[in-house]
Amino acid sequence: MRPLVIACALGGITLLVTLVLVSSPAAILAILISSPAPLAAASVYRAVPLAFYAVSWRLLIAPDARPRSATLLRMRWIGESVNALLPVAQIGGDVARARLLAQQGAPVPVAAASMVADLGVGAATQVVFTATGAVAFSVHGSLGTLARGIVIVCVALAAGTAALVFVARVGTARILRRLPMFRDGAFDLVTHAESVDRALAEIGDRPADLAIAFALHLCGWFTQVFETWLILRLISPGVSASAALAIESLALAARSAVFVVPGGVGIQEGALMLLAAPFGIDAPVALSLGLIKRMREVVVGAPAILAWSIAERQLLDRLWRRLTRRPGGEG
Repeated sequence: MRPLVIACALGGITLLVTLVLVSSPAAILAILISSPAPLAAASVYRAVPLAFYAVSWRLLIAPDARPRSATLLRMRWIGESVNALLPVAQIGGDVARARLLAQQGAPVPVAAASMVADLGVGAATQVVFTATGAVAFSVHGSLGTLARGIVIVCVALAAGTAALVFVARVGTARILRRLPMFRDGAFDLVTHAESVDRALAEIGDRPADLAIAFALHLCGWFTQVFETWLILRLISPGVSASAALAIESLALAARSAVFVVPGGVGIQEGALMLLAAPFGIDAPVALSLGLIKRMREVVVGAPAILAWSIAERQLLDRLWRRLTRRPGGEG
């Protein structure tokens, strides 16, 4: 996977640079330096969707192992930051937060199962979110726009369904035990494989918690629309809420679909350009929106990466030695 991730990262960066170069770099720079307000507002507001996701995740953890919501908010913050800023194919951060949950005292199978269930809830609610955005996108314009919206919805539904079927058929324990962070000392899933699936079944036996978690996670998706609307209002007044809904939901769907590209670099920005155009938003503004979101990820995420590296310094040292080990076993 390492060569693939590196290749995808380089491809995404190349795409992003190309998009900037063909979309008036001077105009983009003028927007970015005109005011710090968009970046500051987006950075502060990020706590809102993270809070919804943290409380949703808490309901998926066994009642006798649940930390405080504030503790889970910190773990969620770290997990999202790892996914956004490190080359981990947008899943390493979820593994990281499961490990942190286990370090807080939750049994390893409970921590792993809650993370897998949270990913499943996130994928299912994103399908609803994407479908809603596609409707907003489709009713805006012509028959061609409607057709594009239908295609996007079908792709999102197919991707979400395929992921859930894959997990169900292969088995979560079999998948998780192949991840390096799950093969480490007390967190080794080889000895906990069956327990993880039992913990997942226990989550399914709490339908009320599952339903509330679904609703809260869906609310989290919709709160992200306000960030997009707010940034656009600050750099290009006149953008409607329905436009922000369509742009945010479908751009996130594109980023999720190409999950192997670290952070969705280039993919998210290209999607923003394509989706913003029918709403009269020109390329420099759309790319500025994407770059402000990137800068927000750095501003919000850099402290989280530092906190995680301190908490997991022994694990990171072992992973680094494994990654840099020469063929033949030489260090």
